[in-house]
Amino acid sequence: MIEAIAQKLDPTQVGVLIAAFIYVTKTVWEFVSHSLLKTQTSTEENTMAVRELLIKIDNLNIRLASIDDSIKDFTEVERAVWKMQKDIDFAFEKIRDIRSD
Repeated sequence: MIEAIAQKLDPTQVGVLIAAFIYVTKTVWEFVSHSLLKTQTSTEENTMAVRELLIKIDNLNIRLASIDDSIKDFTEVERAVWKMQKDIDFAFEKIRDIRSD
C-alpha cells in the first residue's frame, strides 16, 4: 500500500511531504523543549521563593526571640513592682499600727 502511494507521488509532492514532516518535527521539538524549560524556570522561581521565605522566617524568629526577651524583662519588672507593692502595704500597716498605739 505504501509502495503504491509512493509510486503515485511526483518529486514535488515528495518534497512537500518532507518539508511538512520537518516542520512538524521542528514544531514538536520546540514545544517539548519550551515545556521543559518552563518547568525548569518554574522550579527555579519556586526555589527562589522558598529561599526568600526561609530568610523571612529566620528574621521573624529573631524578632520573636527579641520580643520574648523583652517580655521576660517586663515580667521581672512586674514581679519587682508587686514585691514593692507588698512591702509598701506592709509599711503602711506598720505605720497605722504605730499611730494607733
